[in-house]
Amino acid sequence: MKARSNKQVKGFGGPTSHWLKGNINDITFDGHGLAFHIRCTERFKTAYRVWFGPLRSALVLCHPDTVKPVLSKNAPKERFFYKFLFPFLGDGLGLQEGAKWWNTRKLVTPAFHFDILRRYVPIFQESAKILVEKWSQACGPSGRKVELFQDISLMTLDSVLKCAFSYSSNCQTEGHDKYIKAINGIAKALLDRLLNPFYHFDWLYRLTPARSKFMKYCDLIHQKSDEVIESRRLLQKSPCNGHHKRSYRDFLDILLEAEDINGNGLNNENIRAEVNTFMFAGHDTVASGKFSVDWCLDECHRYSYFNNKFKNVLFLFFSCRDDINNMNYLSMCMKESMRLFSPVPVIGRTLDEEYVIDGKRVPEGTFVLVCIYAVHRNPHVWEKPQMFNPRRFETDTVEGRSAYAFIPFSGGPR
Repeated sequence: MKARSNKQVKGFGGPTSHWLKGNINDITFDGHGLAFHIRCTERFKTAYRVWFGPLRSALVLCHPDTVKPVLSKNAPKERFFYKFLFPFLGDGLGLQEGAKWWNTRKLVTPAFHFDILRRYVPIFQESAKILVEKWSQACGPSGRKVELFQDISLMTLDSVLKCAFSYSSNCQTEGHDKYIKAINGIAKALLDRLLNPFYHFDWLYRLTPARSKFMKYCDLIHQKSDEVIESRRLLQKSPCNGHHKRSYRDFLDILLEAEDINGNGLNNENIRAEVNTFMFAGHDTVASGKFSVDWCLDECHRYSYFNNKFKNVLFLFFSCRDDINNMNYLSMCMKESMRLFSPVPVIGRTLDEEYVIDGKRVPEGTFVLVCIYAVHRNPHVWEKPQMFNPRRFETDTVEGRSAYAFIPFSGGPR
């Protein structure tokens, strides 16, 4: 395996690695790990190799020119790490490949039609109102400082749970819901396993207390999902269907009604997998865009010019407009926040054929990491990449830039 891994990254430079741990101590999802990728990007410009322990290597892509060949062809997801998610997500859209993925996607796509998503706006408004009231009470007349991250995280989760299956957890005000605890526990358990090379072996991981705790959280979430799904099925069969009680159809409603061309729908296990995928992708600390909300507020506060313009645009919008699509400057600020603080910092792919990357032949089977965080802060792509500047996303500027220079949620067909 060592020889094969060496062959896969042959010709690419990379940072010094430990003989046993490889670069595990540097490849973390905290400030240290992200700074490591930036240093490598500054040095190697387009791509570099890293090691996960003594046997497994990865080719990290950090430039639009090296990212494009992989994402434009939609190379398969990296099974080695994605399999860690299987006990939680099951055989859902996030883990499927090929024809099965296309079939499920056709069934799920109607849930993301603009008219459906538009009906979720009152949910977001309701969750945001709870957040503002919470901050108003916490700050008090003296204007005490509050920590944004956890509150915005709960607001995001509150919204996602209501959109997914109309589950009101009261997590923003109570904060001790078992379901919420399980979701956060799973996110932490997955990250711990990813960063521990010994946990990569299934037979060894099964012997640890960490695995027992992880499965306990999975069982709790699956039980809750099954209860909600079965309850909704019974409601749909009843003479007095409960749709009229809500002003919107949630994600679960759409999954229950989905049928392929042969009239076949999704069973409970399929639906549970899609609901959990929707929830996890929408809230998880790696996948969620709540980081961008936090940092957008923080960056606008730090730069007075952008802060004043940001507030002026909001005041103008709320006084005379009701179409969020017209809030161009808000969109620019959010995009710049997602550039600096990517909602999805890294994605993994396994090459299913030989690729030419950076002028070098990379064989089939190579594990590739697209480091979105590094692409977005690559000094060979962006001028003064560490600086917050929403003007980067003005129309004239965007037109002269590679489509793969800004990929906050990945890019290409998927």
